Amino acid sequence: MLSLSPSFARLVVVAALARYAAAATDYLIVGGGTAGLVLAERLTEDPNVNVLVIEAGGDGLGNVDISDISRVGAAWGTDIDWQFPTEPLTYANNRQLTPSPRGKVLGLVALAFLLHTLR
Repeated sequence: MLSLSPSFARLVVVAALARYAAAATDYLIVGGGTAGLVLAERLTEDPNVNVLVIEAGGDGLGNVDISDISRVGAAWGTDIDWQFPTEPLTYANNRQLTPSPRGKVLGLVALAFLLHTLR
């Protein structure tokens, strides 16, 4: 039986998806965050244009850490957060903030900002 490493298997899936996207779409947008989704919406205002959006995460539907306003920040540090550290911050004694919340789900960064603002 053939055994593929997880990273190689992901590469195979991405290559297959890229071939499909090239044949069936006019635009391929990588990232379903705020900018990617707005760009896709604008491009598809033309009914003759086909757009494919690829997002590393899911849609987040049914995740109370996203939908419940009282749980602002609960999604940070979970599987729907990239958990990237910041660069050393000059005005914070060169500390790095870890994690620096970045959503890995459709539109999460904008939603998190909105919920934080509403709170």
